Amino acid sequence: MVVIDRTEWHFGQTAVNVLTVGIAYNGIAFPVAWTALSHGGGSGADEHIEVLERILRVVKPDQIRALVADREPAGSDFLEVLKERKVPFVIRLKVGRPVGPASGEWSLPVRMFARTCGLQQSSLLGGRQVVGGAESVGVRIGLKRLEDGSFLVLASRGVDPDSMFELYRQRWDIETLFGALGVQRLRFGGDPFDRAGPDPKAARRSCPDLQLDLNQWSGSEKAGRTAARVCQRVSGEEPVSPADWTGSANCWSTGTGCRTN
Repeated sequence: MVVIDRTEWHFGQTAVNVLTVGIAYNGIAFPVAWTALSHGGGSGADEHIEVLERILRVVKPDQIRALVADREPAGSDFLEVLKERKVPFVIRLKVGRPVGPASGEWSLPVRMFARTCGLQQSSLLGGRQVVGGAESVGVRIGLKRLEDGSFLVLASRGVDPDSMFELYRQRWDIETLFGALGVQRLRFGGDPFDRAGPDPKAARRSCPDLQLDLNQWSGSEKAGRTAARVCQRVSGEEPVSPADWTGSANCWSTGTGCRTN
């Protein structure tokens, strides 16, 4: 399983922005290729293609069960390259992305299809679909309404459609890597090797931004309550109370809010 993600923090006014691709194994991703971006903010297709080409020098496409990523590497150019290189993938889409049948006769924002799902229910759109901007890349679309009512929309190619949600859960392995490297604390200006200490608010401050699957943070109290639920619903792991993120004998504060043994 190949996982791609970006992490960003600041030293003073200087953005440190690193795009990383790794191999997920036993709950953590092992970094294989990465690039330090020369700017803050999101990464683009050229940067995604660069790290993809680097990992394909050591891992053949037929050795990859799936490349898994969040919404940022879902651009049309990157999807075209994945198709050309025959790399199977499961990538999350933004809910406003147009989706329609492979015939291209019509399309709708994918949220319109996802609204048919009840809470915690998932479904697959029938047949092969295309997404806006990448009309030559046929994909299967998976839809799920999460616990808070938001939508998880996945596009997959080259994998069993029934397995796409299970495969997507492994995207969290790269967040475990970032947590083990102390990245979450660097994002908040802290010492990457300091385990937040007895202050419960420090533990909450050290949680990740979770641009992964949740954008609606509204303060540290909500973040503390929500992170464990997010991890449980997406990864299926056992959530840990924010109060136990530090000082627990069997939980290292990775920032995911999940118990790691």
